[in-house]
Amino acid sequence: VILRHVGTGKLLLTHDVASPLTRTNQEVACFEPGHPKRPDSFNIFRFEAETKKSKPRQLVSIGSRFRIQHAETGVFLKTYKSVLPEWGFKQQEVNGERKKGLKETVWIF
Repeated sequence: VILRHVGTGKLLLTHDVASPLTRTNQEVACFEPGHPKRPDSFNIFRFEAETKKSKPRQLVSIGSRFRIQHAETGVFLKTYKSVLPEWGFKQQEVNGERKKGLKETVWIF
């Protein structure tokens, strides 16, 4: 899937550049569609459902848990409680984590 920011129309991407706060992880950012230095492969992600074997694979609001994995590099989107500085509008950092299975890489629908 390609993830588009509703407010700006920019596309979410990750690439092999160090994240601003967590230098061991990949940067996650948004860019205009068709940016000449950002190939389309930077924008493609896949959803990986985290399900129990006894439950069917269906999305249920406030109950479906999943990971978002970057198709090209294999990193998982991860978030922290720490916030970016002023230039990041004090938002939480989201970056690309190489380790699978961490609780910070699980998202809830």
